[in-house]
Amino acid sequence: MRGNGRWMVIVVLSAALALGALGAFALRASFAAPKIPLVPIAVTSHTTAPGFDICSAPGMNVMRAWWKSSPYRWMNIYIGGINRACKQAPSPEWIAEAYGMGWGLLPTYVGLQVPSACLAPGLNVATIDLNPTVAFVEGQNSADDAATALHGEYLYPGSIVYFDMEYYEDHAGGQCDAAVDAFINGWVQELHAQGYKAGVYIAARNVKALVRANVTQPDDVWLVNKGFTSPTAGYSSQCTVYGNAALSDSAWHGHRIFQYLVNGGASLDHPETWGGVTLPDIDSDCADGDIVGHVPVKLAPIYTYIGANTDGRLVIVARGKDGTIRQKTQQAPNGLWNPWQELPGVASFANDPAIGQEDDGRLVIFAIDKNGTMWADPQSAPGKGWAGWQQIAGSTPLTGTPAVARNADGTIEIFARGTDKQMWHSVQSAPNGAFAGWQPLPLPGNAQTNTNALGFVSNPSVTQDTDGRLEVVARGTDDDIWLNFQQIPNGSWFGWLSVQRQVQSDAPPTSGKSGVSGTAAALTFAGAPSIIRDGNGLLHIFARGHDQNIWTTAQTTAGGSWSAWKHAQSSFEATSDPAVGIDHSGHLVIIALGTDHNVWLSMQQGATWSKWSVPQAHQSFAGTPTMTREADGRLELFALDAKGNLWHIFQQKPGGAWGTWSPMEEAAPLIQ
Repeated sequence: MRGNGRWMVIVVLSAALALGALGAFALRASFAAPKIPLVPIAVTSHTTAPGFDICSAPGMNVMRAWWKSSPYRWMNIYIGGINRACKQAPSPEWIAEAYGMGWGLLPTYVGLQVPSACLAPGLNVATIDLNPTVAFVEGQNSADDAATALHGEYLYPGSIVYFDMEYYEDHAGGQCDAAVDAFINGWVQELHAQGYKAGVYIAARNVKALVRANVTQPDDVWLVNKGFTSPTAGYSSQCTVYGNAALSDSAWHGHRIFQYLVNGGASLDHPETWGGVTLPDIDSDCADGDIVGHVPVKLAPIYTYIGANTDGRLVIVARGKDGTIRQKTQQAPNGLWNPWQELPGVASFANDPAIGQEDDGRLVIFAIDKNGTMWADPQSAPGKGWAGWQQIAGSTPLTGTPAVARNADGTIEIFARGTDKQMWHSVQSAPNGAFAGWQPLPLPGNAQTNTNALGFVSNPSVTQDTDGRLEVVARGTDDDIWLNFQQIPNGSWFGWLSVQRQVQSDAPPTSGKSGVSGTAAALTFAGAPSIIRDGNGLLHIFARGHDQNIWTTAQTTAGGSWSAWKHAQSSFEATSDPAVGIDHSGHLVIIALGTDHNVWLSMQQGATWSKWSVPQAHQSFAGTPTMTREADGRLELFALDAKGNLWHIFQQKPGGAWGTWSPMEEAAPLIQ
């Protein structure tokens, strides 16, 4: 895909001449990917991260280097179309591995182009019929063909695909625009009928054809030209999808992508180098729109004892009342579960485990024993058995459940509360390597925060901001929520700041219980907070107040300041800490136990939250519930009963109705 009317066939031919036979062979070989089990991907996610498009998908070594070093978090892939010039489509295995690495994907279909009356002179491509009735059917047929291609790539209904409509000039008195309108109607309507979302790549000059009343508007638009131009030779963090002279900011707001010119407008195609690896011919994009991919980085919030193998199979870890750690793994993605397995070697764990993931895809279980020592048990290979417990060096006695995150450079960082009530962390010296030792997270050099008296009484929770910096929260001895963050990705820590001192409650209390004395009064909290990033790139913090309400504060802009504390939704009293997850569409979901011992749920609805509801009643739960998302996009909730048995419930389809609670296979009683 190339703007300014330059067709891809020109680019591919010139690239082939430059590469020669050996280069062409290397290009084909770059698609070789490890044979991994294929898992259907059926999710459209919103992103504000930058991306790039390229004719042929790079090899995995390039994808890894760019994932670690570049600002890009998604890329396009050409999946079909009669006019596709980039014929080397990535394999389903390549897509699965790139997706598993964290890359978002933008499937692109290059089908019939405008009627020949509006083509640039000398172009010989398959075209849309000038008759709108025929063009509509051609749009439907293209959608059917695209859906077949997507399914072959294991991109299932729920995904989005963009039609590449190249630049044209209507030399036929408006007939070409009318034919394009009819074609896009067929494209969008048929994709929607098959369960897919429909996008359109189009030159800004031609986008007027999509805003007419008779057009079934696509879900997203991907524009080129008449917008931001990079003054540099490549990527610019200043790119915006808005302020485009061809399209008002209200049209497709939050559902648009922009492909921009570089070198002050001199070129679209350009080389970029990240992590020592150069891609010689890419286009750069910024986004406030939809892709197929991961919304947040998969990190471990508080009480997350569920991980996912690279092939999509979930893993649960839990502590038995006998002090051992057990794990349970799915037999197949979205499938049944293997029996519980005890992890031998250490039988004195006094705290709950957490799961992290190495840069090479291996899961790692972390847990603290009764002596305050942190242990780790990694998989021997991604998705395989466990290598055995290894002590993480350090003399600081620890307690509670650790929080685990992966830095932008691929290193794991662990956070845990010490018995001295300080918050400690340890980071790998290199990806997949040994840990460098325990250090306390620093206190801010600001006397007004009264840091001399600061200690922590809750487990930490950690997530990653849109720019890759880790941010961690915990409850202090003053019952306030405190926040610390890296100053740059993988960098030093700023120091603890009181979230409450930066924002004040704008809502009156809903009960006569202690904790909130009135509007704009200081809140006090109980239990452990959670921090997570939503589909719009905004961080949210959730915590239970002493009034038993669930309170939340969120960034007002990605990476920016925080809003006032608000009730997530009133008329609900929680008896557990909140757990938070993300559904298939990128919306946050909160769960907590109510006074009736049922699991209650509230879902994000824009800037507000749905009323608390019970997915399905159960006799009695205890402890803190948690949730995860299956490989096919369905949410699944887990909770322990008073006897230590683990139960689960899941959606019948992504975003759909809930089934019924059912027990996992019984094991020795678990504890939380």
